[in-house]
Amino acid sequence: MDTKALQLLSRFALSANCPTNVDRSVLEKFLAEGGAEGVEAELKKYKYLYSHLRLLAELLGKPEFSYEVAAAYIFGNRRLKVATESYERLLEIFAEQGVAGDKMAFFREHRPTIFQPNHLQHVLGDVAALGLTGGLAEKAKHNCMVSLEQREEGAVATHWGKVIAALSPEEEQELKESIRQMQEAWS
Repeated sequence: MDTKALQLLSRFALSANCPTNVDRSVLEKFLAEGGAEGVEAELKKYKYLYSHLRLLAELLGKPEFSYEVAAAYIFGNRRLKVATESYERLLEIFAEQGVAGDKMAFFREHRPTIFQPNHLQHVLGDVAALGLTGGLAEKAKHNCMVSLEQREEGAVATHWGKVIAALSPEEEQELKESIRQMQEAWS
């Protein structure tokens, strides 16, 4: 069991809109106290996250919950590039995971040109791509967990960041270069 990978995936999973069948307390307890029992089972309930992990694990020849697979998806390093050519396989895995037909139709019609790291995809892509509007769009756009803190009696406090501005084209290029450098450092 790769504890480092499970910690990384749990932190990012908790920042997402949680499927109703996920027991968040399992992930929160793991992050606060350790003990990974049940963590993989809960992470498998995140259909989109787990589908991407399965695909990357197949392509990289690594376990689904290995740090190499988790880092490729969450941070987007060179290993993530292998997935760009495997979009059809990802759609197959989505179907196996029970992704709804309307979502499958959307994904078939709106093929990405490259795979994006989870966090950037969630913040910059999903709001527009899924047509979220009103309060739901605002909630999703600002849903950026920045840290977890253990409080008394095992309670966990989640701290959220907030998107405060959109970037100009020049700032976007600068950010892309910074991300590229970070990806190289992680690969």
